[in-house]
Amino acid sequence: MVKRILINSILFQGVWWVAVQGDNTLAVAALAVYFLLQISFLPRNTKFWGFCFCGGVAGWLLDSVLAHSNIIHYQTAISVFGVQDLLAPVWLLCIWLAFMPLLLFGLRWLMPHLWLAALLGFTLAPLSYIGGAKFANASLNLSLPIYYLVEGIVWALVLPAYLIVAAKVERAMKSSRLVVGEETNA
Repeated sequence: MVKRILINSILFQGVWWVAVQGDNTLAVAALAVYFLLQISFLPRNTKFWGFCFCGGVAGWLLDSVLAHSNIIHYQTAISVFGVQDLLAPVWLLCIWLAFMPLLLFGLRWLMPHLWLAALLGFTLAPLSYIGGAKFANASLNLSLPIYYLVEGIVWALVLPAYLIVAAKVERAMKSSRLVVGEETNA
């Protein structure tokens, strides 16, 4: 299990690194490699994949709201029906889709410690966005301390919420004998 956690965590960082370069095509390719290299131990059921897909899209839409609110500007944001920068870039969706399994693997230990998840979300997640913005040529439209505070509050709520949902998905998988890290081919 430790090997799987380590592989998942390292591969997530790889997707993050490639994605924040701002190239949507490379980000999609990195995401494909991320899932292909883990296919042997990722659960093969709809609960897991539904969690990954729905949670990833929801996170991307949340980032889209922040971008559309002009808190951050992505050079590669997507305009829809003439609405400028309505959706966050595809590369950010790739990060979210790679992040979801991390909740059931590398960050699973936070499930019983939601207060710590909120604290870590508040303190660490903004650093990821600030660092990623520099690589992706995105611009923060608030002062750094205000941006950090806004993104920190968002993540202090988002990370525990996602962990609560991840725990429910894990319980549902256990009830169907499809536990993360155990037999995944049933």
